[in-house]
Amino acid sequence: MNILIVEDDKQVISTITQILERLGYQTDAAETGEDAVKKVKEKRF
Repeated sequence: MNILIVEDDKQVISTITQILERLGYQTDAAETGEDAVKKVKEKRF
């Protein structure tokens, strides 16, 4: 399962990514809503 993390704080992204990847999830991150919309259009989450 792919999970998109939308957060503007890079440290929070890093922490959430580490936790989710340890649980077996694939992650991608966006720092803005605009970037998130672009990623959702490119990839299934």
